[in-house]
Order: sequence, then C-alpha cells, then structure tokens
Amino acid sequence: LLALSGCAGQAARLPIPPLIDAAKRGQAIDLTAQAGEMRFVDGGVSATAGFNGVFLGPTLRVSSGHDVQVSVANQLTEGTTVHWHGLLVPSAVDGGPHNHIAPGQTWRPVLPVRQAASTIWYHAHPHPGTGAQVYAGLAGMMIVTDAEEQALDLPSEYGVDDLPLILQDRQFDQVGRMVYPSDRPSIMHGVRGEVIL
Repeated sequence: LLALSGCAGQAARLPIPPLIDAAKRGQAIDLTAQAGEMRFVDGGVSATAGFNGVFLGPTLRVSSGHDVQVSVANQLTEGTTVHWHGLLVPSAVDGGPHNHIAPGQTWRPVLPVRQAASTIWYHAHPHPGTGAQVYAGLAGMMIVTDAEEQALDLPSEYGVDDLPLILQDRQFDQVGRMVYPSDRPSIMHGVRGEVIL
C-alpha cells in the first residue's frame, strides 16, 4: 500500500516540506519539536510529532563554509535531541543523546558547515527513545550546498524541479491509526511497516 501523508483515501498532491534556507535567514534556523495528530489512511487519527508542524520537519538548506546558528525548542512532554545525521560537526553540537533537550527548554548550537554538497537528514536521537520519536515524525531532510554543486547548473528550484522525497514504512491498526510496535521481536530486529508513506 502507498499513502501520501494526509491523503486519507483520496488523490493528493505530493506533499513538499517547507524550506528553511539558512543563507536567506542570516545563517539561522529555528526548529520546534511538537506533538501533533494526522490522518494518513482512511480511518483513525494518529498521534504524531514533528518539527515546526505535526509530522516530519522542514527541509533545511545550509551552505558549506558558513556557521549556522540553530535554535531547537522542545514543546514535547518528554526529552528529545536533534542529531544532524551526515553533517560533519564536532560531537559537542552533533545532537546525540548527550545533547538532551528537556521539555520546555531550548538548545542553541552553532553548526560549522565545512563539507561537500550532500543530502542528509536530521532526526530525534534521545536515549532510549530514538525509534519511537523518529517513527512519530521527528525527522527531516537537510541539504548541504557548496560552490562546486551550484556551478553544475542542476535543477535547483525547490519544490518545482528539485523535489525532496522522504520514504518511510509504517504500521496501522484496524481503524487506521499509526502504531509503533513495542513487542520484543520488533525492538530487537527493527520495526517494519506494510504501508509506505
């Protein structure tokens, strides 16, 4: 089965996450981790989480050679972190479990971007809740750009000819609510869903 986020059994346009381009915001990015709800398939409403929204997060674009000031506010009822998966930064700002953000708190790292162009991602990474928080939606795409990539004259109009595709598998119960299996085999071997979002 294939479900486009928010389609609930009807034809839907490809959802394009909003873009936060750090270069157009004074090398600054603001994120808020928050709880939400969303209807994915016909049936029930699912409890979700997202950055700056109810599910997933905006696409973040940063440029190599710049320092980016990030602000991550935690509006969840539990602690979280934000890991910059694939961004080559010092461990002090990497966003692993050691960079815990308590409920109601804000983390303000400065990310020194010094790498070649790449498409990477960011996601919650608390110990031991990474799987459940990412499954709920605390993840998003991050694009690193540099002068070499920009000189290639590739399609680059975000959402028009440069399309972000985030594919995820999920499980749903009999009434259409997203469920995160917590049985021992799923925890040990990984959660696999029968619906591709």
